[in-house]
Formats: sequence, structure tokens, C-alpha cells
Amino acid sequence: MLAIINAIKHYDTHTSINIISDSGYVVKGYNHPAYLDRWIQNNWRTSTKSPVLNRDLWEIILSLTYTYGVKFNLIRGHYKDNNPVHAYWNAIVDRACTWIMHNHRVEELVVLRYTMADKSLTLINREVL
Repeated sequence: MLAIINAIKHYDTHTSINIISDSGYVVKGYNHPAYLDRWIQNNWRTSTKSPVLNRDLWEIILSLTYTYGVKFNLIRGHYKDNNPVHAYWNAIVDRACTWIMHNHRVEELVVLRYTMADKSLTLINREVL
């Protein structure tokens, strides 16, 4: 969710943004009225009356999507998507997220270079958020 928030923040305010994600929680939560709309109506409670996870992040996403034209599309992760382009880029993003977590860069905006030959990631630039 943080990656989505930071990606949206780096676009011009009148840009249409297409988020392609393998996170069913985020895509279905945002797109399907039975989730997000109902959570808000129920004071951020689920149908089982438990608190919605990541409410703070959902609220940020909502505030950003009022400013931008954002669409969320669900794909299958880990090379399972039928579209080879989606599967390819999803695998790279998955590697980048793993690299960021293992290198303790969660609180930073990082620019990574992906080398197709050896499937490696190299840190190009970083900025503390």
C-alpha cells in the first residue's frame, strides 16, 4: 500500500493513473463497493465488526484518488498472470520489494536499476521520505 501511495504522489495532479497490482486486498478493497464503501459506512469496521486493517493507509489512498484519476487492476502474481508483460514486470517489482525489505530501505524513495542479464538490482538513487 505504501508503494501505491508513493507512486501516486509522484504524478501530476491531473494525470490518469493505472495501478496494476497482485494485491487482491488493495484492488478488491478499492474497486468493490462491498468493501471500501461499506467499511466507511460502518466506521471502518468489517462485516465481522473488527477494525479494517491499514485504515491509515486506506485514508491516504482515498485522499489521493480524489485528486487523481486512478484505476486499480488485479493481476495474478509470481508469473501466473496470462499476460506475459504483466507477469514479467510483476516479477521485477516483487524482486525490488524484496530487495528494499532486505536492505532496510522502507523509509526511503529508491531508484533501482534492473539488469536483465543476471536479474540483479542496483541502487541508483535514494531519498528519505
